[in-house]
Amino acid sequence: MSLQISDLLTTISINKDLWFQFLGDRLSFHYIGLPDDIHITISFNANSPDINLHVSRNLDVENKPKVEVMRINKELLNNLQQNIGLSIFNSMFEPLQLKPYHLYSDRCGYFSWDTLNEQSVQTAFENNLVKGFRPVSRMKGKKKFKIEGDLTQPFETLASSIHLSNVMLRNIRPVPKVHRTPTEGGIMLFKNKSFMVIRIFDAWYKVRDEITIFQMLSSSIKPEILRTLSCNLRKAIILTRNANTYQEVKDAKLSVRLTTDSFLFQLPTWLDKISVSESN
Repeated sequence: MSLQISDLLTTISINKDLWFQFLGDRLSFHYIGLPDDIHITISFNANSPDINLHVSRNLDVENKPKVEVMRINKELLNNLQQNIGLSIFNSMFEPLQLKPYHLYSDRCGYFSWDTLNEQSVQTAFENNLVKGFRPVSRMKGKKKFKIEGDLTQPFETLASSIHLSNVMLRNIRPVPKVHRTPTEGGIMLFKNKSFMVIRIFDAWYKVRDEITIFQMLSSSIKPEILRTLSCNLRKAIILTRNANTYQEVKDAKLSVRLTTDSFLFQLPTWLDKISVSESN
Protein backbone atom coordinates (compact mmCIF):
# COMPACT_ATOMS: atom_id res chain seq x y z
CA MET A 1 0.00 0.00 0.00
CA SER A 2 1.46 3.38 -1.03
CA LEU A 3 2.06 6.08 1.56
CA GLN A 4 0.15 9.34 1.05
CA ILE A 5 1.12 12.73 2.45
CA SER A 6 -2.10 12.72 4.50
CA ASP A 7 -0.71 9.72 6.39
CA LEU A 8 2.05 12.00 7.70
CA LEU A 9 0.48 15.48 7.74
CA THR A 10 -3.05 16.77 7.34
CA THR A 11 -2.38 20.51 7.62
CA ILE A 12 0.49 22.89 6.90
CA SER A 13 -0.05 26.55 7.78
CA ILE A 14 2.13 29.67 7.52
CA ASN A 15 0.93 32.34 9.93
CA LYS A 16 -2.51 33.42 8.73
CA ASP A 17 -1.33 33.91 5.17
CA LEU A 18 -1.54 30.40 3.79
CA TRP A 19 -2.66 26.90 4.74
CA PHE A 20 -2.90 23.54 3.00
CA GLN A 21 -5.03 20.60 4.10
CA PHE A 22 -4.51 17.07 2.78
CA LEU A 23 -7.50 14.77 3.19
CA GLY A 24 -7.20 11.57 1.19
CA ASP A 25 -8.48 12.44 -2.28
CA ARG A 26 -8.66 16.22 -1.70
CA LEU A 27 -6.22 19.09 -1.39
CA SER A 28 -7.70 22.25 0.09
CA PHE A 29 -5.93 25.57 0.57
CA HIS A 30 -6.51 29.14 1.69
CA TYR A 31 -4.33 32.14 0.94
CA ILE A 32 -4.21 35.74 2.08
CA GLY A 33 -6.81 37.78 0.21
CA LEU A 34 -9.52 35.13 0.36
CA PRO A 35 -12.37 35.71 2.85
CA ASP A 36 -11.60 33.94 6.13
CA ASP A 37 -14.40 31.39 5.68
CA ILE A 38 -13.58 30.52 2.05
CA HIS A 39 -11.16 27.91 0.75
CA ILE A 40 -10.35 26.30 -2.60
CA THR A 41 -10.27 22.53 -3.11
CA ILE A 42 -8.76 20.30 -5.77
CA SER A 43 -10.66 17.01 -5.70
CA PHE A 44 -9.13 13.74 -7.01
CA ASN A 45 -12.22 11.63 -6.33
CA ALA A 46 -11.31 7.99 -7.05
CA ASN A 47 -14.85 7.31 -8.26
CA SER A 48 -14.69 10.04 -10.91
CA PRO A 49 -12.71 10.10 -14.17
CA ASP A 50 -12.12 13.82 -13.58
CA ILE A 51 -10.24 16.16 -11.30
CA ASN A 52 -12.16 19.28 -10.32
CA LEU A 53 -11.37 22.57 -8.64
CA HIS A 54 -14.10 24.21 -6.58
CA VAL A 55 -14.65 26.98 -4.04
CA SER A 56 -16.22 26.12 -0.67
CA ARG A 57 -17.43 28.02 2.36
CA ASN A 58 -16.45 26.75 5.82
CA LEU A 59 -19.80 26.15 7.47
CA ASP A 60 -20.76 23.47 9.96
CA VAL A 61 -23.46 22.00 7.73
CA GLU A 62 -23.58 18.90 5.55
CA ASN A 63 -24.59 20.70 2.36
CA LYS A 64 -22.11 23.58 2.59
CA PRO A 65 -22.06 25.91 -0.43
CA LYS A 66 -19.51 25.12 -3.11
CA VAL A 67 -19.10 26.21 -6.74
CA GLU A 68 -17.04 24.31 -9.28
CA VAL A 69 -14.70 26.38 -11.47
CA MET A 70 -12.64 23.88 -13.45
CA ARG A 71 -12.68 20.21 -14.47
CA ILE A 72 -10.21 18.06 -16.40
CA ASN A 73 -10.08 14.38 -17.28
CA LYS A 74 -7.44 12.49 -15.26
CA GLU A 75 -6.14 10.53 -18.23
CA LEU A 76 -5.82 13.68 -20.31
CA LEU A 77 -3.91 15.45 -17.53
CA ASN A 78 -1.61 12.45 -17.18
CA ASN A 79 -0.86 12.57 -20.91
CA LEU A 80 -0.17 16.32 -20.82
CA GLN A 81 1.70 16.61 -17.53
CA GLN A 82 5.18 16.42 -19.07
CA ASN A 83 4.48 19.27 -21.51
CA ILE A 84 2.80 21.31 -18.76
CA GLY A 85 5.84 20.90 -16.51
CA LEU A 86 8.26 21.79 -19.31
CA SER A 87 6.23 24.87 -20.25
CA ILE A 88 6.21 26.08 -16.63
CA PHE A 89 9.97 25.50 -16.51
CA ASN A 90 10.33 27.59 -19.65
CA SER A 91 8.40 30.44 -18.03
CA MET A 92 10.50 30.38 -14.85
CA PHE A 93 13.97 30.24 -16.40
CA GLU A 94 15.67 32.36 -19.06
CA PRO A 95 18.78 31.54 -21.13
CA LEU A 96 22.09 32.66 -19.61
CA GLN A 97 25.05 33.58 -21.80
CA LEU A 98 28.24 32.52 -20.01
CA LYS A 99 30.76 34.36 -22.19
CA PRO A 100 30.78 37.54 -20.00
CA TYR A 101 31.32 35.42 -16.89
CA HIS A 102 34.23 33.55 -18.47
CA LEU A 103 35.83 36.87 -19.45
CA TYR A 104 35.69 37.99 -15.81
CA SER A 105 36.52 34.63 -14.27
CA ASP A 106 38.50 36.29 -11.46
CA ARG A 107 35.25 37.87 -10.22
CA CYS A 108 32.97 34.94 -10.91
CA GLY A 109 32.46 31.70 -9.00
CA TYR A 110 30.17 28.71 -9.06
CA PHE A 111 28.83 26.56 -6.20
CA SER A 112 27.37 23.26 -7.43
CA TRP A 113 24.35 21.68 -5.75
CA ASP A 114 26.18 18.38 -6.18
CA THR A 115 28.41 19.55 -3.34
CA LEU A 116 25.45 19.11 -1.00
CA ASN A 117 25.77 15.37 -1.54
CA GLU A 118 29.04 15.49 0.40
CA GLN A 119 28.38 14.52 3.99
CA SER A 120 30.09 17.50 5.66
CA VAL A 121 28.23 20.05 3.52
CA GLN A 122 24.89 18.24 3.83
CA THR A 123 25.20 18.01 7.63
CA ALA A 124 26.08 21.70 7.97
CA PHE A 125 23.20 22.72 5.73
CA GLU A 126 20.60 20.54 7.48
CA ASN A 127 21.73 21.51 11.01
CA ASN A 128 21.52 25.23 10.31
CA LEU A 129 18.18 24.93 8.50
CA VAL A 130 16.67 23.02 11.44
CA LYS A 131 18.20 25.54 13.86
CA GLY A 132 16.60 28.40 11.95
CA PHE A 133 13.12 26.86 11.71
CA ARG A 134 12.92 25.64 15.32
CA PRO A 135 11.90 29.03 16.87
CA VAL A 136 9.10 29.67 14.36
CA SER A 137 7.62 26.20 13.80
CA ARG A 138 5.77 23.60 15.84
CA MET A 139 3.57 20.55 15.52
CA LYS A 140 -0.02 20.98 16.69
CA GLY A 141 -1.27 17.50 17.49
CA LYS A 142 0.22 14.67 15.46
CA LYS A 143 -0.38 15.84 11.89
CA LYS A 144 -0.57 19.65 11.88
CA PHE A 145 2.58 21.63 11.13
CA LYS A 146 2.46 25.36 11.87
CA ILE A 147 4.90 28.14 11.06
CA GLU A 148 4.30 31.25 13.15
CA GLY A 149 6.54 34.30 13.04
CA ASP A 150 9.05 35.81 10.65
CA LEU A 151 9.55 33.34 7.81
CA THR A 152 12.80 35.04 6.76
CA GLN A 153 14.44 34.15 10.08
CA PRO A 154 15.35 30.53 9.20
CA PHE A 155 17.02 31.62 5.98
CA GLU A 156 18.86 34.47 7.72
CA THR A 157 20.15 31.91 10.23
CA LEU A 158 21.24 29.72 7.34
CA ALA A 159 22.94 32.59 5.53
CA SER A 160 24.72 33.86 8.66
CA SER A 161 26.23 30.50 9.60
CA ILE A 162 30.00 30.98 9.64
CA HIS A 163 30.62 27.24 9.44
CA LEU A 164 28.32 26.78 6.43
CA SER A 165 29.79 29.87 4.76
CA ASN A 166 33.30 28.47 5.16
CA VAL A 167 32.19 25.11 3.75
CA MET A 168 30.62 26.84 0.72
CA LEU A 169 33.64 29.11 0.16
CA ARG A 170 35.94 26.08 0.08
CA ASN A 171 33.75 24.58 -2.64
CA ILE A 172 33.40 27.57 -4.96
CA ARG A 173 34.89 26.78 -8.36
CA PRO A 174 35.27 28.54 -11.72
CA VAL A 175 32.25 28.20 -13.99
CA PRO A 176 32.73 24.79 -15.64
CA LYS A 177 33.44 24.60 -19.35
CA VAL A 178 33.60 20.80 -19.56
CA HIS A 179 30.54 18.81 -18.49
CA ARG A 180 30.48 15.25 -17.21
CA THR A 181 26.71 15.00 -16.84
CA PRO A 182 23.74 16.13 -19.00
CA THR A 183 22.41 18.41 -16.25
CA GLU A 184 23.57 20.25 -13.16
CA GLY A 185 22.59 23.20 -11.00
CA GLY A 186 23.99 25.58 -8.46
CA ILE A 187 24.61 29.19 -7.48
CA MET A 188 26.50 31.65 -9.66
CA LEU A 189 28.40 34.39 -7.84
CA PHE A 190 29.41 37.44 -9.87
CA LYS A 191 30.81 40.59 -8.27
CA ASN A 192 28.32 41.30 -5.45
CA LYS A 193 25.41 39.30 -6.91
CA SER A 194 24.35 35.68 -6.66
CA PHE A 195 21.64 33.80 -8.55
CA MET A 196 20.50 30.24 -9.09
CA VAL A 197 21.42 28.57 -12.38
CA ILE A 198 20.88 25.21 -14.03
CA ARG A 199 22.51 23.60 -17.06
CA ILE A 200 20.82 21.25 -19.53
CA PHE A 201 23.31 19.82 -22.03
CA ASP A 202 25.43 22.87 -22.98
CA ALA A 203 22.72 25.50 -22.34
CA TRP A 204 22.64 27.46 -19.08
CA TYR A 205 19.57 29.09 -17.55
CA LYS A 206 18.87 31.44 -14.65
CA VAL A 207 15.67 32.09 -12.72
CA ARG A 208 13.79 35.04 -14.18
CA ASP A 209 13.90 38.13 -11.98
CA GLU A 210 10.14 38.57 -11.99
CA ILE A 211 7.63 35.82 -12.63
CA THR A 212 3.95 35.71 -11.68
CA ILE A 213 1.60 32.77 -11.24
CA PHE A 214 -0.39 34.04 -14.23
CA GLN A 215 2.74 33.98 -16.43
CA MET A 216 3.57 30.44 -15.29
CA LEU A 217 0.06 29.17 -16.03
CA SER A 218 -0.22 31.03 -19.32
CA SER A 219 2.86 29.17 -20.54
CA SER A 220 0.66 26.11 -21.04
CA ILE A 221 -2.99 27.24 -20.86
CA LYS A 222 -4.32 29.50 -23.60
CA PRO A 223 -4.64 33.11 -22.36
CA GLU A 224 -8.36 33.36 -23.17
CA ILE A 225 -9.07 30.17 -21.19
CA LEU A 226 -6.98 31.42 -18.29
CA ARG A 227 -8.80 34.76 -18.25
CA THR A 228 -12.15 32.93 -18.16
CA LEU A 229 -10.96 30.73 -15.28
CA SER A 230 -9.71 33.76 -13.35
CA CYS A 231 -12.98 35.63 -13.87
CA ASN A 232 -15.10 32.61 -12.93
CA LEU A 233 -13.00 32.01 -9.81
CA ARG A 234 -13.73 35.53 -8.59
CA LYS A 235 -17.45 35.06 -9.31
CA ALA A 236 -17.45 31.71 -7.49
CA ILE A 237 -15.84 33.27 -4.42
CA ILE A 238 -18.52 35.97 -4.29
CA LEU A 239 -21.38 33.52 -4.82
CA THR A 240 -20.08 31.08 -2.22
CA ARG A 241 -19.35 33.82 0.30
CA ASN A 242 -22.98 34.98 0.15
CA ALA A 243 -24.56 31.52 0.38
CA ASN A 244 -25.38 29.32 3.35
CA THR A 245 -26.28 26.08 1.56
CA TYR A 246 -25.36 24.25 -1.62
CA GLN A 247 -28.90 24.66 -2.95
CA GLU A 248 -28.35 28.42 -3.22
CA VAL A 249 -25.43 28.03 -5.66
CA LYS A 250 -26.06 24.67 -7.35
CA ASP A 251 -27.25 26.31 -10.58
CA ALA A 252 -24.08 28.39 -11.02
CA LYS A 253 -22.69 27.69 -14.48
CA LEU A 254 -19.05 28.62 -13.94
CA SER A 255 -17.16 25.36 -14.50
CA VAL A 256 -14.76 25.22 -17.46
CA ARG A 257 -13.78 21.79 -18.77
CA LEU A 258 -10.18 21.78 -19.96
CA THR A 259 -9.59 19.79 -23.14
CA THR A 260 -6.62 19.30 -25.43
CA ASP A 261 -7.62 22.51 -27.23
CA SER A 262 -7.30 24.48 -23.96
CA PHE A 263 -3.53 24.17 -23.98
CA LEU A 264 -0.82 25.94 -25.98
CA PHE A 265 2.60 24.79 -24.83
CA GLN A 266 5.76 26.91 -24.88
CA LEU A 267 8.48 24.28 -24.70
CA PRO A 268 12.21 24.91 -24.06
CA THR A 269 14.58 24.71 -27.02
CA TRP A 270 16.84 22.06 -25.43
CA LEU A 271 14.11 19.51 -26.12
CA ASP A 272 15.36 19.48 -29.72
CA LYS A 273 18.65 18.01 -28.50
CA ILE A 274 16.82 15.17 -26.79
CA SER A 275 14.82 14.45 -29.95
CA VAL A 276 18.01 14.37 -32.05
CA SER A 277 19.87 12.10 -29.59
CA GLU A 278 16.91 9.70 -29.40
CA SER A 279 16.64 9.51 -33.18
CA ASN A 280 20.34 8.63 -33.40
